Amino acid sequence: MPASLKTSWTSDNPGRRFYGCILGRSGCTFFDWYDPPMCARAKVLIPGLLRKINGLEKQVEEMQREMQRKMQKEMRKEIQREMQMELEMQKEKLMEMHSEMLRKMQKSAETVASIAEFRFLIVTYLFPFFISTGGSEGESLARLDDEATGVVSLDCLLVMALNFSNLVALVLQVVSLDTNLGLEEPLSLPL
Repeated sequence: MPASLKTSWTSDNPGRRFYGCILGRSGCTFFDWYDPPMCARAKVLIPGLLRKINGLEKQVEEMQREMQRKMQKEMRKEIQREMQMELEMQKEKLMEMHSEMLRKMQKSAETVASIAEFRFLIVTYLFPFFISTGGSEGESLARLDDEATGVVSLDCLLVMALNFSNLVALVLQVVSLDTNLGLEEPLSLPL
């Protein structure tokens, strides 16, 4: 059976190599030193150097663990900074959306006011011209004319033209507001 080369780390033979059975102590009892015996000074120095090496290795491991803890702490801080920046950006976006929504609400309020004004103009100025009391449109218009001559007065025609031009301008304004609001469907004017 082949033997293997091993190293002894006992205090009497620190670092001294030997041949032993490949199966260890449970196998055969073959044993032979490969290295010559060590002097007394080597037997004292080698264990001290080994302790020093082991201590330095422990320090290195501790320093590595400390570095990992610091790196993890720095990474957490960096992640927190990035998350804070992301939150600030989201907050700014929400504020912009809020401002935009307020602007649209203001435009909607202006549109509603324009619609109310539009309805008021129709009811106040145009509606009386087309209401008849049992007669035709001609009869209702005739009430506004000079009864003696049967001719619509110039003042009456001017008032009608002015009211009609105001009405057209208001309708155009409402249509313009509909398109500025970005509505999918134009506002209907319930009368």
